[in-house]
Amino acid sequence: VQNAKSGSALSLWAGESYDPDKAAGHVSYSWSCLRIETGSTLVWSTYEAIKGILNLTAQTLTLPGDLLIAGLRIQCSVVYEIVTPMMTRKDTARSVINIDSSTIPIRLFALRYVVPQSGVVRVYSHTSYNTSRLTYAWTFQAEGSTQIFNAGSLSASAISASTMVRHLYNFILTVSDTSVDPVLTVVSKVQVLIVGSPKVDYFKVSPSSGFAHNDTFQFESRYFTNYPPVEVTFGYSSGGETTYLKSFGHSDTLKTRLPPGTWTGVVEIRDFIEGEASSYFYPITVLPRPRSSYCTTLSKAMSDMRSL
Repeated sequence: VQNAKSGSALSLWAGESYDPDKAAGHVSYSWSCLRIETGSTLVWSTYEAIKGILNLTAQTLTLPGDLLIAGLRIQCSVVYEIVTPMMTRKDTARSVINIDSSTIPIRLFALRYVVPQSGVVRVYSHTSYNTSRLTYAWTFQAEGSTQIFNAGSLSASAISASTMVRHLYNFILTVSDTSVDPVLTVVSKVQVLIVGSPKVDYFKVSPSSGFAHNDTFQFESRYFTNYPPVEVTFGYSSGGETTYLKSFGHSDTLKTRLPPGTWTGVVEIRDFIEGEASSYFYPITVLPRPRSSYCTTLSKAMSDMRSL
């Protein structure tokens, strides 16, 4: 049994192999490696050999460091064979190798680092360590409080953001390997910002009552968002149907004329995180364009002439 460090190349040498009868013939070596936990042949035993990275028929087998995963236990065997015209002789030697590490290499990341309260926080971890030996404990912290939201053997976890307030959270993963002495423990964290829908503080249409074609109506709003930019869209509705006016990016005012009718003014504030939006309303009355007194008198005179 020998130990090796993860990430460091390891060479196995079969150069001291010999035939006690000193038979002269063709000498060959054949290497193979098995994962002790599963008894299965390591994928790279054949695949990497095909790529030319590993020479499984040389006197020395060199395993590149990036193939040695921390926590892995492997058994490598070499078959030493001599072929003469009269006979074939062979023998097998084996060595167990423990791939150790002074730490557990872990990388923690989130699917999204800004999540609305209507969404789900998804966090993931990645390690080159032997994951069958690891336990995981997930927590999140904000404003001095800590909550456990998953523990066990999950390398990834998810939590609904609806249970959280708007805040910057630390999502923390504690990973341990209790099969070694002393126990290896590593803590990693990632930050995720929880944001809410934009909120309208003020919305008004002035004048609230006017004449079509004569009066200009001004839509005005003020809003709050903790994750700009937002898109502001104004409109007017009646009977469940809404006519949207042009979207003005982050502009919060709009001046326009309106057709006759009893309307409800609408403002919609939409951010660019999952399309979160908030809508607010204001009543508007738009009367038909008034007719001048001259036009009214002339119309009456023409009507009187026709009656003669």
